[in-house]
Amino acid sequence: TLPHPTTPHRRRPHHHHLHLQYQLLIPTATTTSSTTTPASSPSPTVGSPGGFMEGFTQKISALGTNLNTLLNWFGPKIRQSEDLHVLRGFLKAFFVFSIPTTLLARKIRLRNIRRAAALGVFVSGVRAIDHILKRLNIEKEEAGTNESADMVRKVKKYALPIAGFFSCLLALLIDGQLHHSSVFVIWSLIRAARCVLPTVPYLPVASMAISASTILSTWMFQRDECDPSYIKFLDVHGGQTKKTMMLLGRGPAHPCGIIHPGQSCVQHFFSFNIRMFPKFMKVYLPVFGLSYLLSKKRNLRHTLENLMRASSFLSAYCSLAWFSTCIYTNIFNPGAIIHRNTLWRHVWLAGFATLFERPSRQVELAAYCNTYALDIVFRYLRKRKLVTLLPNLNLLLLSGSAAIVLYHRNQQPQALVNFLFKLSGVTGIVGE
Repeated sequence: TLPHPTTPHRRRPHHHHLHLQYQLLIPTATTTSSTTTPASSPSPTVGSPGGFMEGFTQKISALGTNLNTLLNWFGPKIRQSEDLHVLRGFLKAFFVFSIPTTLLARKIRLRNIRRAAALGVFVSGVRAIDHILKRLNIEKEEAGTNESADMVRKVKKYALPIAGFFSCLLALLIDGQLHHSSVFVIWSLIRAARCVLPTVPYLPVASMAISASTILSTWMFQRDECDPSYIKFLDVHGGQTKKTMMLLGRGPAHPCGIIHPGQSCVQHFFSFNIRMFPKFMKVYLPVFGLSYLLSKKRNLRHTLENLMRASSFLSAYCSLAWFSTCIYTNIFNPGAIIHRNTLWRHVWLAGFATLFERPSRQVELAAYCNTYALDIVFRYLRKRKLVTLLPNLNLLLLSGSAAIVLYHRNQQPQALVNFLFKLSGVTGIVGE
C-alpha cells in the first residue's frame, strides 16, 4: 500500500555504535536517542567535517581523495564487534612499537609515542577497511548477480593495497617527520622492492658484506654522512672507547697497537667475543622477550635459540670488523695507513657474521643494514648537491610502498602480519 500523503518521511536512523577509531578522525555531534529526530533539530551526520578532519581533507584533496565521503558510505556497515577489533589493532601496534623503543632508550620520548600512535592508526585503518569489505561482500553475494560477483572479486583483490595507501597517508600526517626522513623512505622502498624482485641465494649475506664496508668506513672517518641515531648505536656497541676511535682516525700508527694493546690479534678476537656477547644479549632480550609474550605458541626453546643466534651475530659482526683490520695491515698490506678507502676494502668480512642467523632473519638484517648503507650514499650525494629530499614526493613513495607490501603480504613475516592485522580472509589475506 502507498503511504498516506500526510505521513512525514522518516529518515533511516544512524547506527548507534559509532566506530571508535573514526571518532578520533571525524568530530561528531552528540548522538541523540533512538526516537525520530524532530525536523527542527536535524540528525547529526556521521562524517561531518571537523577541526582535524578539515585540515586532513584539505591536504588530501590534491590527490583526488574525499575520505569524509568514503567514511559516510561505509559508516552504517560497521558493527560493535568490529569496533573492538579495530581498537585492538591500534593498541597492539602502539605497544609493539612503544615498549621496545622505551626499554632501549630507558625513558619515554614524545617522538616514540607519536610514532607508535601513527603505526596504530595505520594498522587500525587497514583492519577497519578489511572488515567493512567483509560486510559488503556478504551483501553483494546475496544479490546473486554476475556483475556484483565480478565487482566483489575486484574489490577483494585490490582492497588491501588501497587500504594501505590511504592508511599510510593518515599515519604520515600524524607523525609529520617520517616523510622527511631519508632512512625511513629508503627502508620502505627496500621492503617494497623485495616483494617484486626475484630471490637470489646468499644475496642477503653478500649485501650485508657491502653494507658493512660502507657503514663502518663512514662511521670511522666521515660521521656526518651517516644517520646520527645510527652513529650513536655504533658508538655504544662498537666495542671500542672514544679515545681508541680518535687514535685510529688520526693514523699513521699501526692499528694493532691501538685496537688491542698487550694482546695478539687472535687473543683479542676471542676475548672481544666473550666480553661483548652478554652485552649484546641485553640488547636483544627486550625484543625477543616481547615477541615471546605476544606469541600464542610461547615456544621458549625457539625464543632462546633466536636470542643466542642474534647475540652471536652481533658479537661476531663487531669482532670480525676489528679482526679484518689486523689481517689487512699485517698480511695483505703491511704498514698501510688506515683511512676510509682502506677500511672499505676489508671490513666487508663482518658481513659474513650474518650466517649465524636463520635465512628468514638474514633477509631482515640485510634490509635493515642496506637501508643505512643507501642512506649514506644519499647523504654523500646530497652533500655535493647532486640530489635533494622532496617531502611531498616521499608521501607518495611511502604510501605506494605500503600498498605494495600489503598486496604481497604473504612475503612478509606471517606471525607479525597475523598478530597486527588479523584480517578476515575476505580480502584474501589469511588462508589465500
